[in-house]
Amino acid sequence: MIRLSVTARIALLSILLALVSNLVLVAFVWKVVRDDAIDELRRDTIEQSDALIAVYRSGGLPALGRTIRE
Repeated sequence: MIRLSVTARIALLSILLALVSNLVLVAFVWKVVRDDAIDELRRDTIEQSDALIAVYRSGGLPALGRTIRE
């Protein structure tokens, strides 16, 4: 078995701790950004759906078809 000096063990431990903390930080940022993107997409989809429903109610299927083609 290889015997490491105390300095080498402390260096390896600090590298490991830095790696773990960076991975946790990256995972947190990724989750927050992903959740924000999904929420924004959901809001846009609801807004567009409501607009198309309003067009359909006011002008029927022909108006909806014209709106979609535009």
